[in-house]
Amino acid sequence: MTFVERLRLNLARLLMKVARRLLPGSAPVHAGAATGSPDAIVPGQHLKLHVGCGDIRIPGFLNVDIDAALPAVEVVDDAGTLARFPDGSASLIYACHVLEHFSHEQVPRVLQRWHAVLEPGGELRISVPDLDRIVSIYGRNWTHFRTPPHTPWIGLIYGGQNDAYDFHKTGFNVVWMKHLLEQAGFVDVQEYPHEPHWLGIRDASLANEPFKEYVSLNVRATKPPSAAGPRASTQSQRS
Repeated sequence: MTFVERLRLNLARLLMKVARRLLPGSAPVHAGAATGSPDAIVPGQHLKLHVGCGDIRIPGFLNVDIDAALPAVEVVDDAGTLARFPDGSASLIYACHVLEHFSHEQVPRVLQRWHAVLEPGGELRISVPDLDRIVSIYGRNWTHFRTPPHTPWIGLIYGGQNDAYDFHKTGFNVVWMKHLLEQAGFVDVQEYPHEPHWLGIRDASLANEPFKEYVSLNVRATKPPSAAGPRASTQSQRS
């Protein structure tokens, strides 16, 4: 994120906070509001959830984030628990550069929760920083990272750290991601192309600066039509 983009985002957050104080009812809606009542979200509604939406609102999705100050947020909820959504209520969950903000220990539980919220046959799409790509790009641009004032890519690796939610706590490559998803009960795990974006938008899944090389791992996975529960883990995450 550039300095100007960060400035705009912080200004938007400030304006939203002021609006919530001055205009009662101006806060984002909660789950159920789109269908008439706070209790209206039930299994089988085929909802499309944009989890951890940040400042990007995707039409046709319920845009979910824990930060009510962000202008794109329609549903205030924790991406890790999705407590406002019952099991089997979503046909699609999209989380772009969200999962890396959870710890090693939390990630399996988050994936299990997303699996539960999906209906049988539902699809999960995830984009995260790809450590394999990052290592490869870093190695090819060694001189750049050894030349002041360039940082050793700390924003991409450790997060922007602009607020309490903007810290990266873990990392992924395709092998580790596939293992985690399968342990959570997903099947048909596969990478999908960066461009064209599958939703026709621009978000962090397309990040390619400053070397014009993609840095994200984009993965899709399916909850089986007759879904079993998550598998017992047989591998330590310390490896």
